[in-house]
This record gives sequence, structure tokens and C-alpha cells, in this order.
Amino acid sequence: MTQLDDALTPAEKKMLSNARSGQGYNCRPMFSLRRSLVTRLGPEEGFGTFRRLVPPEHLPPGDSLRLLALTEMAQAARDTGAVRVIAPAGRPIEAAPPRVIGEGNHRTLRKTGREIFAGTLEDVQLQGASGAMIAGDRLIWDYEGTEIADTLDAIDFDPAIVAFDPATGRVQTPAIDPGAMPEVETAFNMLGWSSGHFGHWMMEFLPKFMLALLHDGLAEGSVVLVDEAMPSSHFEAISLLLPEGASLQRVPRFTPVRARRLQVVSSLNYPVLAPQSDAIALDQAAVDPDLFSTAARAMGERLETAVPSGDGPDKVFLSRRGIARRSLVNTDEIEEIARAAGFAIVQPETMGFADQFRLLRDAKVVAGPEGSAMMLGMFCRPGTRGLVLNHQHTEYLATLSAALERGGVDITVLTGPREEAHGKFAHNASYRIDPARARRLLNEASISA
Repeated sequence: MTQLDDALTPAEKKMLSNARSGQGYNCRPMFSLRRSLVTRLGPEEGFGTFRRLVPPEHLPPGDSLRLLALTEMAQAARDTGAVRVIAPAGRPIEAAPPRVIGEGNHRTLRKTGREIFAGTLEDVQLQGASGAMIAGDRLIWDYEGTEIADTLDAIDFDPAIVAFDPATGRVQTPAIDPGAMPEVETAFNMLGWSSGHFGHWMMEFLPKFMLALLHDGLAEGSVVLVDEAMPSSHFEAISLLLPEGASLQRVPRFTPVRARRLQVVSSLNYPVLAPQSDAIALDQAAVDPDLFSTAARAMGERLETAVPSGDGPDKVFLSRRGIARRSLVNTDEIEEIARAAGFAIVQPETMGFADQFRLLRDAKVVAGPEGSAMMLGMFCRPGTRGLVLNHQHTEYLATLSAALERGGVDITVLTGPREEAHGKFAHNASYRIDPARARRLLNEASISA
């Protein structure tokens, strides 16, 4: 324990302990500590203290700060040249809720859609595990208008953003010598804070990559930059989708890289980095269901040519066993009911991506607790039935269910009462499902398969 350690708050000491132990692809403890120190001590002192506390092998590069203007990615791309508009800004988006059995607060989510575009940036500095793109005196971020404020997003969790002043639109970022960076001529950017998290990978990263392929494709000889710390199934997914002539380059966490030409596509929705509260209108989270289903359908068709079909089970139960957030407290009981109804109980996180794809492509009925594994439903064939188990906070479910139903998947949600909160977000609570209701619905689904 050093004098610096003694000056930390109890919460900061816990963050430091987690940061020193290493966190795989989860960088949150380290940057929670940095954010706390910067807030308490100011950018210069807080950043300096952070660098003295965290072991060098875990630190992002750069030991001083520079001030940059936060710039919308669309504006930066237009300053470089023409952009291809895939979907215009201002279009109305509606995501209707699924059929719900039990209590819930579900409703239709409505919002005004952001512009979805493909464009190119020039002479850009990037960094592993970061969504920031630096060009000259600008830090380029995939946002539009008031999206950061509307989602209560804390973008200073990103490795490249030490402090953000919304009043001036300025950010402070670690200064890195561009001459010391490896360089690529033409690249497509798939780097980001959340690339290692399955839900974000499926909802943000893969759809925008697919939209790039559908609209103009990748430039000849493009290098697709991906985060080295991602799970192996993520590498498998992007490898299976990679067009001929393109290659992957794995970028170690926090390692800077420079691209002479960087192809970019905006995310279907503002990719929230670190929301700080539940107190936002969930309409902001709605994804354009038409655009998402277009990307998912094209992805499925492309994967079918790369992944041999199998003879998998027609009834699949996607287990969420062992995951603390949104846990189904009577998992054993519900899984035994599903098994008796003829469902194969699988844990998708133990499988490779090709096997995940094949499993969902072959299934006629898919059931399981709500969670990121349910996003695999985008690969189900039209006519597949989905049964999602969830607590009674159902408002946010329309984001995914509307997109899946556009693709021909029939979604039903069975809810049960919440039992225990998990953190500050209502949707992460644990819950219990009534076994009699589950048995009836699973048996009905089994008969129809």
C-alpha cells in the first residue's frame, strides 16, 4: 500500500484492486478509477495520479493531455468527401412490443432515426478497445446532435477520452506520438470499448459491417481492424463474413494504429458507451427494425454459404445459467421442464460462432431467459417461434423483438416477478418464472414444432 493508495476513497481502492488484477476485455474498473480521480482532482492531477497508480502493463499510452474538439463522425466524413446515405436522418422509427403473457410495462418505442451512412476518413489515429478516431485537432465520435446527452452517456470511460466538457464540446485525450504507431493504408474500423461484449457485437458491430458490404463493399485490400481481446467466437464471426481480398488485423488493447484511409459506417443506433442512469426514455434505444432485419437477413444468407448445414435439434432452450445479471432464480426447475418438453438445453457461450449460427438456423422453436444470447435469433428462419422469459420490466424488449419479428420470427414473452435488484438498472434484476405457465407454453411450442 503506497501513500497514493492511502489518498483514495474506499470506492477508488476497490476500482484500483480490480484494475491491477486485469479484466480481460472488460475495461470498466480501470476507467471507473480514472473517471473518479479526474472528477475529484481535475483532469491534469487526476490523470497523473491514475498513471502512477495503475501498473504500466495495464495502462493506455500517453503521459500528457491534449485538448481536441469532439466532432460528429458524419461531419468529419463529409469534410473528407462524399458520403453514401443508407438511411436519412429524421425518419420515424417505431418498435412495437412483443406479445406478453403476464404483467409488464411494454409499449411501442418511438423515435426519430439518426442518419446511417458510409464514408471515409483520412489520416486517422485509432486505439485498441476505443471508439475514438483522432484526426488533426478533432476527436471523431459516432454520435449525432444531442445523442450523448439524451442517453446520459459517460464517454470519458473510453480509453482515449480523459475528460469531456459538454458546454464547450471539447475533450482531453492522452497525447500519443503518431510517428511511433504502426500504419495501414486502407482500413475498416471495428474497434471499440464494447466489441468484446456479445450483445453489443451482435447489435452494433456486425450489422454495420454487413451494411458496409451491402453498400459499396470494402475497398480493395482493406484491413479490418478488430480488438485482440475479443472472445474467439467474435473473431470467427467476422472471419466468416470477410469478403475476398480483405484481411483482419488484431489490435492489442490500447495499442495505437494509424490509418491513411479509414472506411466507416455509422451504427444503427447511438452506441451508448456507459449509461449512468435508468432515467432516460427507452425510446432512445430503439433500433430501426427494417434496417436491422435487412442486415441480419443478408448476414444469414452470407453465413449459409460458409457454414455447412447440420441436423440440429428443432427445439432449443438457450440457458443463461451462471450469469448474475437478469438471472432466472429457478433456472433448474424451468430447464427441467424444458428438457421434459423435448428441448435441447444449450449454453451458447461455450460454442463457436459457426455452431451457434447452425443451431439457430436449424431450430423451429427457441426459448430461454432474456439476454444477449437471444440476439442469435436474428439467424432464425422465418416462421421460427421464440419464447422469451423475463421479469416484468418489459419496456426495453421491443428494441430486439420488433427487429426479429420483421425477419419473420414470432416472439412471445412470459414474465415473472422481480426478486432482487442487480446494480442501478431495473432491467438487470433477477426474477422467477411460474413453472405451471412455463410448462404449458413450452409444451404448446413443442407440439407445434
